[in-house]
Amino acid sequence: MSYFPMYIELKDAPCLVAGGGRIAARKVEVLLDFGAEITVVAPRLTQELRENPKIKAVARPFQEKDIEGMTLVVAATEDGELNHQISALCRKKKIFVNAVDQKADCTFIFPAYVKRGQVTAAVTTGGSSPALAKYLKREIEKVIPKQIGTLAESLERLRPYVKATLSEEKQRAWVFEKLFETGHFRLNQGQENAQLFDRTEVDNLIKEAQNEYPNRNQGV
Repeated sequence: MSYFPMYIELKDAPCLVAGGGRIAARKVEVLLDFGAEITVVAPRLTQELRENPKIKAVARPFQEKDIEGMTLVVAATEDGELNHQISALCRKKKIFVNAVDQKADCTFIFPAYVKRGQVTAAVTTGGSSPALAKYLKREIEKVIPKQIGTLAESLERLRPYVKATLSEEKQRAWVFEKLFETGHFRLNQGQENAQLFDRTEVDNLIKEAQNEYPNRNQGV
């Protein structure tokens, strides 16, 4: 079965990890990478989890009430039957759940991903081959420059100005294509500061776009 690739915002979203071992710790690390607000519940917690100031660690067995209000839940206990029960509870309440190494009990899975600032590329084999997913991740890392997040941030800052100045979609697309080409070239040349473009060159590109693609209502 293939999974639909969906990106969701987890910044400050309440998430539960049931389990306190190494696997649970890895899932916590991933969720923290995207800004989630994490509660970990388990009778025994690794030192890493106990001492992590970014999470709420609760040293007791899982209780049904723990899933209330959660955006998603990870069942990462060492008890497969308990993971199955947690999954059933989450499904009943329409909460996304991942049960580690129990594909049938998952409504979402963790992909292998490469994150560069706001740019995230992810790949999954649907749980069929973690080794293949890791291989594909390594290949993706080779083709996505480490500085690409800087470029994405610079283009994001320019979007409101360009959209407010140009009314035609073709004009905006042309400007952003040129900005991307310029920014990508500069990053490859070693320019890594966040200010990749100055306003003058952006304004010049806007004028070029207006000449290249005149407004449809112009002259009417």
